[in-house]
Amino acid sequence: MKTLSILLIPLIVMCVAGAETPSIIFDNRPEAGVPLEASFQEPESDDEGDVRLFHEMTDGAIKTVRIRYFNKESWATEEMAKKYLSGFLAHESQQVSDQQVSAKLVPSVPEIECIVEFTPEHHLAKLKPGERRRHHEGRLLIWYSEACYRDATGRWFFVSTFDHFDRSHPKGRVLAKEPIQKAGEQDGARQPATSVDSKAQGNENTKPESEAGSR
Repeated sequence: MKTLSILLIPLIVMCVAGAETPSIIFDNRPEAGVPLEASFQEPESDDEGDVRLFHEMTDGAIKTVRIRYFNKESWATEEMAKKYLSGFLAHESQQVSDQQVSAKLVPSVPEIECIVEFTPEHHLAKLKPGERRRHHEGRLLIWYSEACYRDATGRWFFVSTFDHFDRSHPKGRVLAKEPIQKAGEQDGARQPATSVDSKAQGNENTKPESEAGSR
C-alpha cells in the first residue's frame, strides 16, 4: 500500500499542474455560427406573404460598413473582399426574414464580418409604434448563401444571398454573365461606403497558431 501511494504522488502532482496551466491560442476569427440572440428572437409577424428586401430595408439607413474580418481563402486582397461586399449591398432582390430558414445553410465562421454605421438621418427619424431605441452601430455577418444583419433597433434579420454567392463568390456555381452594378451606380442612389478595418485580418492559417513555447 505504501509503495502504491508513492507511485501515485507524482501522477497527482502532474494532473494538478496541468489543470492550472490552460493552453493559450491566437484566433482572430469571429464567433462561430449565428448569434444566439438572432436564433432565439421572437418573430415579428406570422404573415408569410410579407416579402421584404434587404436593399429596401437599408436604403438611406447605412452610412458606412466597416469590414473587421474576411476569409483570405476566398479573397486574397482587401479590395477583392470590398468588391464582393459592395455587390452584396447593391443587390436589389435579396429577400429578408426575421427567422432563420435552415441552420444547415450557415457554416461555422462567417466569410465576412462587418460593423455597420447608420446615417444621422436614420438616427433622428421618428420611432414607429412599438419600435425600440436605436443602436449607434449594427452588425453584418455574411456566409455563403445566407447573411445576418442587426439593424438600429437591435433586431436581427436573415438575408438570402444565393444569387449573389453564385454570381460573385469564388466558390459560386456560375460566373456572372452580366456586370453587377457597382456601389453608387444603382438608380443614381448613393450607396453606403465600405472600408476595411485596420485591425481586420483574414485567416491566413487554417488552424489557430499556438502560443510560442507551449510545445
